[in-house]
Amino acid sequence: MNCNFPVSRDPAYRVFLSTLLDYDMMRDASSVLIGLSGGADSCSLLCMFIEYSRSHPIKLKAMHVNHMIRAAEAERDEVFCRELCESAGVEFEAVSVDIPDIAQKSKKGLEEAARDERYKIFRTTALKEGFDRISVAHNAQDNAETVIFNMTRGASATGASGIAPVRENIIRPLIRLTKSEITDFCQRHNIRYVIDSTNSDINYTRNFIRHEIFPKLKQLNPNVEKAFSNFSACLCEDNSALLRIAENHVSEGKTDVLRSLEPAVLKRVLILKAAGAGISLSHYQLEKTAELILRTSKDRTVSSVSLPEGKAFFISADRLVIGKDIPAKERVKKEPGITKPLYYGNNTFFEYRISLGTVPRDDADENALIFSIPESEIRGSLFVRNRLPQDTYVCAGMTKKIKKMLCDAGSKIEERGRIPFVCDADGILAVYGLPLSDRVRKNVPSAADKSTQEPLVFVCIEKRAELTERSGIFHDNDK
Repeated sequence: MNCNFPVSRDPAYRVFLSTLLDYDMMRDASSVLIGLSGGADSCSLLCMFIEYSRSHPIKLKAMHVNHMIRAAEAERDEVFCRELCESAGVEFEAVSVDIPDIAQKSKKGLEEAARDERYKIFRTTALKEGFDRISVAHNAQDNAETVIFNMTRGASATGASGIAPVRENIIRPLIRLTKSEITDFCQRHNIRYVIDSTNSDINYTRNFIRHEIFPKLKQLNPNVEKAFSNFSACLCEDNSALLRIAENHVSEGKTDVLRSLEPAVLKRVLILKAAGAGISLSHYQLEKTAELILRTSKDRTVSSVSLPEGKAFFISADRLVIGKDIPAKERVKKEPGITKPLYYGNNTFFEYRISLGTVPRDDADENALIFSIPESEIRGSLFVRNRLPQDTYVCAGMTKKIKKMLCDAGSKIEERGRIPFVCDADGILAVYGLPLSDRVRKNVPSAADKSTQEPLVFVCIEKRAELTERSGIFHDNDK
């Protein structure tokens, strides 16, 4: 490595310096642990820090992680890094980790397992040896590739903002430099580096983006890396501003206050609450919790969203808390198999009122399930029961499992054992919260049939708030 040529006046080094200053990367730092793979990026990073140390008294150490993926080539890289640091007078350490074995045991991809282990080693070494900063060599193209990858997976603002220049004690001073600017820097200063043969393997997602997608984007904009850098910086600023607002509400537990927040702020409050409990929320967990908060203003039940680490968000009309999760099988109230006859007039089944009559109800609740069926089509007599294992339903020409239909309809698992199924001897006619069965649909009389129409039985099923606390099942005429 020849860093004696005036690196200090090199345009790439000036970008390195401005990035250190703009993001305050080296405040109160006197030592840096540098991740050194042997590639152009990390070798440039090492050279720039050597130049930086000439005017700033800092301790440097380079660390290489041998992932044991490429056999002889991986050994070549480790030897190269060791010799490079010896020639530059920089302390060096190499650690070997069997990434293929770790990936198989943890059921992770090679890329993910390698990244996780690499950062784990860096953090452990920095903590053990007292290094203030860990520096890695991500560049502007790495950032753009990360943005593209995250956005194709439906990332939030955090994911779409790309690679953070600073996260905790990890700094990325090359994040504003393009790959070509870095290789040009290496050429100007005679910096040798190795090339990883797997970088051309498009079976790796990042390589596919780099070799298949990125060249087409550069046809649209030759400076696409800079464009993505600007996009990331703007989105990161916006996200940081929203997070600062959310921080003022992290300790808030009243759902009416949380409900009054803008959705973007509410979701960040939930992210911060979960992070405080050591939990990273998935997109589904975040969206579901926010949805339940916004719709529980008049709901007297307690809903929950299961989280990692055996915890859950519990949402009621007045509170949001994180607590110990209760497995679904334990949460469900086991209702015995119940069958009750239905009579003309009002019938009550748990919190539901089921009315039978010869004329339609004109005072039914707007969420009521109302249907009619000719008397001649009723086999035996009508009765109501709750769900049984393996129940199926003929609807829209298909036989479907009712358990799946209730799940798809958003029915709460703890309430499914109390949902009324109106049946006759031939099977299920209607289920509250689901579409009507084909048997009922095909017997709906048309306007032209009214003059010759036979007697109908009108059925109305309503969920009544005043019945929610009752646990019995009875016919209203008996009370």
